[in-house]
Amino acid sequence: MMNTVNRRVWFRERFGRACKRAALLWFAGVSPGGAGQIVKFDPPGSLETMPAGIDVDGRIAGWYVDANGMGRGFLREIDGTITAFDVKGAANGSFGLAVDKKGEIAGWFNDKQDANRGFLRKLNGVFKKFKVANSTETEPRAINDKGWITGWYHDDNGNEHGFIRSPRGSLSEFDPPGSIETSAYSINNSGTIVGGYEINSNQYYGFVRSGSGTITTLSVHNSIETDANCINDNGYIVGEYYYNDTFYGYLRASDGTIAVIEPAGSIETFLSGINDKSFIIGAYNTNEGIQHGFVRSARGIYTTFDPKGAVDTFPVAINKSGVITGWWADNNQTVHGFVRTP
Repeated sequence: MMNTVNRRVWFRERFGRACKRAALLWFAGVSPGGAGQIVKFDPPGSLETMPAGIDVDGRIAGWYVDANGMGRGFLREIDGTITAFDVKGAANGSFGLAVDKKGEIAGWFNDKQDANRGFLRKLNGVFKKFKVANSTETEPRAINDKGWITGWYHDDNGNEHGFIRSPRGSLSEFDPPGSIETSAYSINNSGTIVGGYEINSNQYYGFVRSGSGTITTLSVHNSIETDANCINDNGYIVGEYYYNDTFYGYLRASDGTIAVIEPAGSIETFLSGINDKSFIIGAYNTNEGIQHGFVRSARGIYTTFDPKGAVDTFPVAINKSGVITGWWADNNQTVHGFVRTP
């Protein structure tokens, strides 16, 4: 089992990690996965491919590592065409983290001063750069279909805070009471944000911030850590909590009731997304040391899936039609993208 600190690093790397390591072509393979079809893909020349979000039409945003060790953003169209992009002024990488229904991508880039700055990329390729005032780092994580963006920023002392950016570009900062580190992961079309915050070196809570700015703390079963990772338009939230040295997935309904989400054979479960039909995606670990992807229907039926050849699978996003994207690792621990259709 991972301890809390190591697991939080692991989780953050997969939900918004930066990388230490001209594209209109694509590589794809098809394999059966559960009851759906899985297409594997990489931008040409990719050493590591990290899908991050999917829009209602099935366009996928993310980033990859090129042969020079540089992070580059990408947009994959529904026909498989991949367009790579770099933010002008980026010195150490551009990273697409989320995409809205118009194909606009939110993410961040590392500039010549080695500082992370936010961007919004229009479908026509025009960029709008932004940063929270007086921040040393600004890292968007999510965008809703109305163009509102959320994420986190660092102040001069290195402390992390949440922010929200309006479609017109105004920025507001927020923290749950007592937070020493705030991370915003998801925003729905009502403007409700979920994420996690820390109040000391080993105590973590989830939070829900309403569109009006009211913040509610989430703590499942009095655990020492609760993460709120995604919220749908019906107000349902998924995440995981840490209890008895194990992480369990949970679903929080709009009325506050909690259901544990745990596929058969799981020794740990991590949830990453939920769509408006209450289909839930995530990954679970087994005693054999394998990490599998899964989708859970609104009726509670679990379907496990893995791209052919995968030793590690992690779904990251699901759209309203049930199309899933994420990453998988091969025997060499090289990471690739995939898209799964129902």
